[in-house]
Amino acid sequence: MGNEHWVETTLGDIAEVIGGGTPSTSHGEYWNGDIPWITPKDLTKYTDIFIGKGERKITQNGLVNSSARILPTGTVLLTTRAPIGYLAIAANELCTNQGFKSFILNKKMANNLYVYYWLKYNKENLQGMGTGTTFLEISGKVAKDIPIILPPLNEQKRIVEKLDAILPKVKQAKERLENVSAILKKFRQSVLATACSGKLTAEWREGKDFKLFGKMLIESIQNDRLKEHEMKCKQCELSNIRKPKKPVLSVNGDIDIFIDLPMTWSACHIGDIGEVSNGSTPSRKIKKYWGGSIPWINSGLIQNNRIIEVKEHISDQGYENSSVKILPKGTVLIAMIGEGKTRGQSSILDIDATINQNISGIEISHKKVIPEYLQMWFIMNYDKNREIGSGTGPRALNCDRVRELPFILPPTEEQQEIVCRVEQLFAVVDSLEEKYQSAMSRVNKIEQAVLAKAFRGELAEADPDDESAEELLKRILGEKEWHAILPVI
Repeated sequence: MGNEHWVETTLGDIAEVIGGGTPSTSHGEYWNGDIPWITPKDLTKYTDIFIGKGERKITQNGLVNSSARILPTGTVLLTTRAPIGYLAIAANELCTNQGFKSFILNKKMANNLYVYYWLKYNKENLQGMGTGTTFLEISGKVAKDIPIILPPLNEQKRIVEKLDAILPKVKQAKERLENVSAILKKFRQSVLATACSGKLTAEWREGKDFKLFGKMLIESIQNDRLKEHEMKCKQCELSNIRKPKKPVLSVNGDIDIFIDLPMTWSACHIGDIGEVSNGSTPSRKIKKYWGGSIPWINSGLIQNNRIIEVKEHISDQGYENSSVKILPKGTVLIAMIGEGKTRGQSSILDIDATINQNISGIEISHKKVIPEYLQMWFIMNYDKNREIGSGTGPRALNCDRVRELPFILPPTEEQQEIVCRVEQLFAVVDSLEEKYQSAMSRVNKIEQAVLAKAFRGELAEADPDDESAEELLKRILGEKEWHAILPVI
């Protein structure tokens, strides 16, 4: 604690603790009024201290017919469920839903900005106070028992003045760093766009004599795929195992490529250069299908990465009793389903493995398309690929859609050069990314360090003439009744 003039107490001793409520959504007359109504969603990524309105407003009827209450200007708002720990101060009269416990402070005891900063400093402790099975929540009783260390009121104001001078500078530094992250992301995309248009290797390409390029390269790939299929069929006959499906060697349809390609490059479809297939999931109800030695991949592992190990394996029986196939090392995977980040992300197999039905595998064992180049193409076109889908439900890819995806094919030698150059450039970006993450970590620690110093009494000087917070608290609590009157903001 700061010094002998400070006191340890609880929020329930210095504030009226108020919950919130939600008017019935089946009553249209309760909504679209003029009373600001705040939900935890309104504080998601909200970085200002004061908030005056949320996405929605309610009417006087909605207020009267719900447990929501008008909170006066200066009330400290704390989300106490889904999630715990978002903070703001009411910039005007407003109300909240039931995801909040709000604190109307006794202005004789506490400065609302001081309480705001105290709760911000203790966010991790607050999250540990939640209870419940469906979701964690801080109850009204627990909210009243939230501990707080109070200096004399004048010292609180001096501490707030110091914090108001320092923390905005920390915030500005953090915002600048966040801009760096966006710049690095754009640079990566710019590198990929330059690489996959031929501009990155334009000088390298001059004077080169490629043996296979353009349509000749595509025809060579298709011949290799047909020969490989015939060889696999013969092996299956000898081993008495199921034969692979006949490969789809080419895809008809327009190719949307809106750039001028080098003479030795060719536009085609993904289905023209590789065998596209998906997998399945052996029955979870049959235990003997699982826990074997055959790697099995679900779409959660597809994260624009290389896969060297998996979380699950299936048995030989699981393999025989499902439609999975073993995809060879070097296969490029693309996730086909998922409304989050997953759909459209890709991976390169560094092991032989099977996949589930939500992933498409592009086998390129002919070696004339470099896996790393194909993955770069998928990463560059991530947003476009996510928009391609079918069905009446959530948007999703399927194997046919993946086969129809456009692809730009340089000569194999140039693919290798592109991969090498991009990896070198990305190594520089990775180094900058590490420095950015380190700097961001330091900035985050600075904010907590400043708050810690404030609540140790080291940020603002104490005034011996200030009334002891302990004596003031005793006097206030000794009154028969007190009404919460807000401090001046």
